[in-house]
Amino acid sequence: MKILVVGASGKTGQVLLRQLSQTTHQVTGFIRNPEQEQLVTQFGSACLLGDLENNVNTLVEGFDAIIFVAGSRGKNIHGVDYQGLVNMVDAAVNKHVKRFLYIGSIHTEKEPDQFIQNVINYYQEINEPVPEGLLRATKNPKYHDYVKIKLLAENYLIESGINYTILRTGILTQDIGSGKVNVTLGNLNAFGKISRDNVARCFIEVLKNKNTYRKTYTLLDGETPIDQAFMVPA
Repeated sequence: MKILVVGASGKTGQVLLRQLSQTTHQVTGFIRNPEQEQLVTQFGSACLLGDLENNVNTLVEGFDAIIFVAGSRGKNIHGVDYQGLVNMVDAAVNKHVKRFLYIGSIHTEKEPDQFIQNVINYYQEINEPVPEGLLRATKNPKYHDYVKIKLLAENYLIESGINYTILRTGILTQDIGSGKVNVTLGNLNAFGKISRDNVARCFIEVLKNKNTYRKTYTLLDGETPIDQAFMVPA
């Protein structure tokens, strides 16, 4: 497949490019900053420069699948995390892209205050301090907007009519992936972590599987091999 990775210079995007380089897919990384081009080309991927806040219709033509893992890290939630997703989805529909894969976030269907409390409760249960960066984020009023925006973005994608797959992830880590996950169709009451390595493997796996069309999954590190994890009855 010809795959466009949106957010290719980010932490998850980088892991995804590295793993895709070991497949037969033709991969292009979408970035805004030309100074980051080497982050894409180091994995043998082509590089496509563009701005998610603008019309991207002409940029997505010819691709079979888009994997959207972009995010502003709280700097431009409305422009990148929401409008950027909207612009990319609209372009994909207009240019008849077959698949659209999106990285969502666990528990965004809950009220932001409850989401934040779930994070704190989880770390208390495993007897670990909340990571400093995550703690700062949850105390920032913008984090409430982020939680809401992620859900709005999911809903826009779902209503677009494209063959989407949403992977809602737990707290992302830089751990080496175990190759095993827990996958739940739809929402999940539990909370937990998942390595970016495992998330990237899951994206590559769902590309193979038509059973994942128009589905939303929640992912945590777990016990099921990834090549078996999406054999969930339709």
